[in-house]
Amino acid sequence: MTSKTLFDSTFPLLERTLNVCARNQKLTTSNLANLDTPNFKAFKMMVEEAVANDSQGAAPMAMVRTQAAHLAGSTGGSDPGRPPERIASDPGSLRGDGNTVDLDREMTNLAANTLRYNAGVRMLSARFKHLLSAINEGK
Repeated sequence: MTSKTLFDSTFPLLERTLNVCARNQKLTTSNLANLDTPNFKAFKMMVEEAVANDSQGAAPMAMVRTQAAHLAGSTGGSDPGRPPERIASDPGSLRGDGNTVDLDREMTNLAANTLRYNAGVRMLSARFKHLLSAINEGK
């Protein structure tokens, strides 16, 4: 007979999803903040892949210190998935300043990420309501 814990695998998966979404939100807002910065290269994150890889037991990729002056990265699992990737310059882009931030792409990413985060929060809230109902004996 297998024993199920009170907090099954749903809670850790939702936790990882919310952590990835929070990290993606910071990344997207950073890109938007640098919309007018010359030669700024935008970052992107593969959110679905990061959550899927982490939920299959893949260990988060360790941070690499590229310069001695950089702070040491956290070894905790709060930022699962692969690190963000730079977005290559589009040769057909009308921007001549070398900036790769596309306002439409970033706003679409922001909206999709917000929906994903809110869905995760609602699922987590529903799980806690079920637990509260069990504690209160269905009352």
